[in-house]
Parts: sequence; structure tokens; C-alpha cells
Amino acid sequence: MCVCSGGNIRSVTLAYILRRIYRYDALAAGIKGNSSYTLDYLCKWADRIVVLEAEFKMAIPQRYHPKVVIYDVGHDVWHQANHPALVDKLYKHLAAYKI
Repeated sequence: MCVCSGGNIRSVTLAYILRRIYRYDALAAGIKGNSSYTLDYLCKWADRIVVLEAEFKMAIPQRYHPKVVIYDVGHDVWHQANHPALVDKLYKHLAAYKI
């Protein structure tokens, strides 16, 4: 599961890369874009939870923290999913730590 703030840009981009290139069953979610119930359900489902800003880990229930991986790409400055600069940044994180 890929987690950003709204679940619309950073997490969508990473989920797309993980599905399309790596063939993972990846979903996008947002700490503000989804209810706490939905986030809990998705965290339970996920093998790995990739948060796209370090501070987002605090929104993940403590019991799921062992599943959390941090790809800190910073605040959304791209304003669109699959922006080339964001994709490049995510590929660098993937190269450093493959899920």
C-alpha cells in the first residue's frame, strides 16, 4: 500500500509504478483522503506500507509500523500523478530499497 496525504498524486504514482513495472498488487491511499477505518483495513491487507513523507508514519496505527517503509519524497510540488520529476524521484527510492 502506498500512502500520501490525499491519496491522489504521490501514492497513485508509486502504486502505478509498482503495478505496471514490478507487477505488485499495489493500492494508493491518503491519510486525509481516507477514513481511519479504511486506512486500518488497508494496513491489515498490506504486506508493506510505503509512506511518502516520514511524518505520515504517525497516521498509521502502531500495530502496523513493522510493515512501514519510508520513501520521503517531500511535500507535493508536482500537482499531478505521474509527473516525470516525481517518477524519477520514486525510481531512485526503489533502487535504494526494493520492496
